[in-house]
Amino acid sequence: MIESSVIVAVAFGVTGFLFVLVTMAGVGRFVRGNSLLSEKKTSPYECGEIPVGNAWLRYNPRFLILAVVFVLFDIEVALMFPWAAAYRSALPVRGIGLLAFLDMLLFVLILLVGYLWFWNLGELRWILPGEVPLTESETGDIKGEKA
Repeated sequence: MIESSVIVAVAFGVTGFLFVLVTMAGVGRFVRGNSLLSEKKTSPYECGEIPVGNAWLRYNPRFLILAVVFVLFDIEVALMFPWAAAYRSALPVRGIGLLAFLDMLLFVLILLVGYLWFWNLGELRWILPGEVPLTESETGDIKGEKA
């Protein structure tokens, strides 16, 4: 008797699982809609305007490097504000004010060494010596259209 009820329970479990699986597949197909690619689906969305030019533009990777350097120094400044508030309250305590100042000095010097090293490598220059800037046709404009 117990064996037959186990078989029935397993059958109900498998049937329920398959029902949920098939239902999810059907609902997913209905929700997803037509998956065929068309020109409208692959074109970039520009606030309802008809796109002008090509969306795949070449850009100089130095923009990324400059953004990383900016974020690094932006975080440094953001970390200096709470440090300044804590430093002001630590000044009356003997020895802690000097230690806090030396810690921040070390922090700034490490960042300054990194910045000067980056500058020495020439990574902060827009156009390196001997490099030809991209022309308008290489930036992604098609058919002579300008964005």
